[in-house]
Amino acid sequence: MGVLILFWAYFIVQLLRRVIDMAFYIEMDRTAETEEYVEYTFGRGMEVGLIRLDKIKGTIDVLKECPLDAKGQWSDRVGMKLARFFVNGEFPEKTQWAS
Repeated sequence: MGVLILFWAYFIVQLLRRVIDMAFYIEMDRTAETEEYVEYTFGRGMEVGLIRLDKIKGTIDVLKECPLDAKGQWSDRVGMKLARFFVNGEFPEKTQWAS
């Protein structure tokens, strides 16, 4: 019985680790906008990166990686959000990615 309880405890811990790794909450704040581009910081609190969408070319460049984004996944998701903004022609002052 004790082994079974340890197995389930281990299983639950591993499952929670995967869920935490897959969950994202990324704050995005517009820092600059011109007719040519829009820039957003992304991250949490003071730990932020910087990303730019070129409105003319439709390209997205990460200017500064977020220190909290060890795997580069946050910048990918923020880039997807910016692509949606580009299609809609709207660039909100504040937004977020949550999944």
